[in-house]
Amino acid sequence: MGKIALAVFLAALGTGLVDLLLLVRSALSVYRTLNAAYDDYRAWSASFTEKGSRMYEGLRRLEGRAGSILETMDRVRESVEDIQDTLEEMRSSPLLRAARFLGRHRPGA
Repeated sequence: MGKIALAVFLAALGTGLVDLLLLVRSALSVYRTLNAAYDDYRAWSASFTEKGSRMYEGLRRLEGRAGSILETMDRVRESVEDIQDTLEEMRSSPLLRAARFLGRHRPGA
């Protein structure tokens, strides 16, 4: 019975040693995986940073164009308001009113 107990003890000790070796191998695999992931992250990080800066510059140019369009629209609005004011002044002109009155009441019309 002592030999069987010794065999069971040595088998358990051997299994523990195999488990320890598998644990070290797994830890090494995890380390290599994390190291590769970090390398990939650095490569993609630089790419994303570059693309982000290009996108930011594009948005800045778009903002400038939009500002230019808004300025042009403001000038057009001011011109339209000036035209409306001029037309209103022309409609309220006494000379134009008299011409309309004479046009409506002319003989033979």
